[in-house]
Amino acid sequence: MIRRFLLAVVVMGKIAAAAVPGPGDHATTFTSSTDQTSQPYRLYVPRAAVQTSSTLPLLVVLHGRGVDQNAWFDFTPVKTIAERYGYVVAAPLGRGNWWYRLSAEQDVLDVVADVQRRLPVDPDRTYLAGHSMGGWGTWRIAMRHPDVFAAISPMSGFAPFELLPAARHLNPFIIHDRDDEIVAVDRSRQPVMVLTSLGLSSRYREEQGYGHASSLIGDNLPRVLEWFNDCRRVRNPRIVSFATRTPRVGKAYWLRILATVRFPDIGEITAEQETSGALKITTRNVARFAVKVSDLPRVTTGTLEARCDDVRLRIPARTEWAVFSNPNQDKKWKVESAKNEPDPDPAKEFTGRFASSARGATSQTVLAGIVATALLDQAKVKGAKACLLDEENQRVAVGAFTEDSVLDMHVYPDQELVVTMVYSADVKKVAKTKGLGRVGLYPDPTLPPEGKRIKVLAPINLARIVADKNDQKLGEVLPLSIPEYLLKAAREK
Repeated sequence: MIRRFLLAVVVMGKIAAAAVPGPGDHATTFTSSTDQTSQPYRLYVPRAAVQTSSTLPLLVVLHGRGVDQNAWFDFTPVKTIAERYGYVVAAPLGRGNWWYRLSAEQDVLDVVADVQRRLPVDPDRTYLAGHSMGGWGTWRIAMRHPDVFAAISPMSGFAPFELLPAARHLNPFIIHDRDDEIVAVDRSRQPVMVLTSLGLSSRYREEQGYGHASSLIGDNLPRVLEWFNDCRRVRNPRIVSFATRTPRVGKAYWLRILATVRFPDIGEITAEQETSGALKITTRNVARFAVKVSDLPRVTTGTLEARCDDVRLRIPARTEWAVFSNPNQDKKWKVESAKNEPDPDPAKEFTGRFASSARGATSQTVLAGIVATALLDQAKVKGAKACLLDEENQRVAVGAFTEDSVLDMHVYPDQELVVTMVYSADVKKVAKTKGLGRVGLYPDPTLPPEGKRIKVLAPINLARIVADKNDQKLGEVLPLSIPEYLLKAAREK
């Protein structure tokens, strides 16, 4: 009893020092590491925090579009279930409808770090779950930072397929309703098939009768936490698979991608330490990467053998970091030793006309017009007069205007650009469609004149709505994605 009392005093002292009260439901804040603003999140502390000497599991939950950090707490029984299982729960705002990109992505990681400072949570039992837009955010953040989480549960969401190799140690528990009218069930069936083709394990549960309702969360959360209870973070896995477009976010476990051959194409690595201690590595579109030798699961004291894309190499004894490079981009790898963690190639910063305009945008309406002008200039589709865009999906990162931030300017996950025909009535119908924000034609909102039909460029999600309304075929899909066209605009002087 004395030990528990003392532990309670220590825990409550930690909470008080961070301006967080004891067990219960708390609205709190953290300081963003990207722009030093105060950002909100909701926190639930179970009574187990003062009743046990053990560390507690942490569940981070991501909300859907159109709601905020309060959604899980106010519309699901997450607190009751967390209390039953002894979980700390944290729900970030993620800047709202930012699709967990740019500052919103880092906000989620900042919340994990903030809770770890405030409470005795176990870093090997930190889990991520989300619904709808939060389901997408769960996939994306976990694939980009797989060594932070022990397991994930994306619900009613969809995945970035190109990043799925990183799910090797994340034990995804995927849940979707077959009659979901907002996010089609194929959005979860497809990543399950991809994971299976990669030889990676997952669990899939398909419901019926919920549609896209949040009641799916509460009814499934107990089985999700039962699943999480059996999952621990793998700190030093024998095999690491990782894929990234942006080497600045290219770290997983003991492996780091430092540069790709062709940006922004996906760079991918699978690295395995064999029973002999030797490394077997295969790469695709990677120019430089590093291995932290001291973190390998098998300790090596002498020279370490490595085989990279069938090139045999030797890593000297007592190497902290082994840096592999392919200077001629011909897969003739070289390796050298480094004492400190090597830096990735710096992201190219843009200062030209497009960068200046985007950074100087005074509203999302203005930014949407800038994005539309860039897409029309770069796609060069004959006869296209405007872009059908949702203002809510255009964002600009804090800080330097770089290659990485340009790729995330259009935050909506579906980033194909198509050509379609619209009437003025079509624009009004799309703007009223459930789940969408401020939709219109840019840069000229007066187009098309009433009753007239014009050719426009549109993100594929908006083009599908226009096509469905008019029972017409989807228009021509353009060869580059929206981020790639914006990257071309940014590269111009």
